[in-house]
Amino acid sequence: LGAAIINAEITGNWTAPVNYINSVVNANKDKFYVMNSWGSARHNTLMQTCAMVATKYSEKSGADFSEWCQKQMNMILGDNNANVCLVVGYNDVSATSPHHRAASGLYVDDSWSQWGSWDGNYASVEGSHTLYGALCGGPTSEDFSTFRKLDAKDATSNEVALDYQVGLVGAAAGLYSKFGTGNVAALIPPKYLYRGIS
Repeated sequence: LGAAIINAEITGNWTAPVNYINSVVNANKDKFYVMNSWGSARHNTLMQTCAMVATKYSEKSGADFSEWCQKQMNMILGDNNANVCLVVGYNDVSATSPHHRAASGLYVDDSWSQWGSWDGNYASVEGSHTLYGALCGGPTSEDFSTFRKLDAKDATSNEVALDYQVGLVGAAAGLYSKFGTGNVAALIPPKYLYRGIS
């Protein structure tokens, strides 16, 4: 899809990417888009990014997917049946136990004994901290009840990675460019900011 979008930007022919995005949007109008059960939020935000690029070139592409993207992002941020936000530290219903060893504060020795007895909840480990802004993997289906918020050991739900962040930032930037709403200022407590810079 990314290559098709670059080709469309060069040639001005948006037929292939718009048709593909349309098929995804039409099949997922009122539900959370899940391309794959592993990293569903990553794939969702990457699709939003591509859809917002097509929307940016709407004069040539004839497409505007912004409302669909906004609905998908709202689901990621907590407007879903489980009332859970997949972005760590974003709001009061955010995921709290991403699959991230350093943030968990968990000490893992050669025998992995502490890991084996751990319940996966950051609240049970002294020294854990909030991994602000990390996008968790997400639910395994359109039903957010499959997301396990308090279990970092469930890597399907709570995996975090740099490639997950790319789609989140791209989609958020596209939505902000289109709607101009929301807040782009970091709300991370100053003690966690590098030299107090957000």
